Amino acid sequence: LQAEGSLQAEGSLQAEGSLQAEGSTRAIDKTSIIISTYDKAGALFAALEPFQRFGVSMTKLESRPAKHSTWAYSFFVDFECNIDEPRIKNTLEAIEQLSLEVKVLGSYEIAK
Repeated sequence: LQAEGSLQAEGSLQAEGSLQAEGSTRAIDKTSIIISTYDKAGALFAALEPFQRFGVSMTKLESRPAKHSTWAYSFFVDFECNIDEPRIKNTLEAIEQLSLEVKVLGSYEIAK
């Protein structure tokens, strides 16, 4: 997985007094990633399917023209999670196998 830092993106924010996932020491509510897909029918569907398979709730999906080629797009995705949860690591690994590139932008607490 190509991440800025690692799956636990450097510079992640952790707020005091927020809820934590069971068995976790981190208080993370949302993660942002960029997915670059292959240029073929069904590529975006395939890249997003792991969210459903592992029960991860997406909160945002935006497309932007990719810098690397004409008519290619990158997809910015926000999803609810704690990055330390095994299902999140499984989700990101599955997306990586189905995509050109995955970048973890960071994890942070959802604004209250």
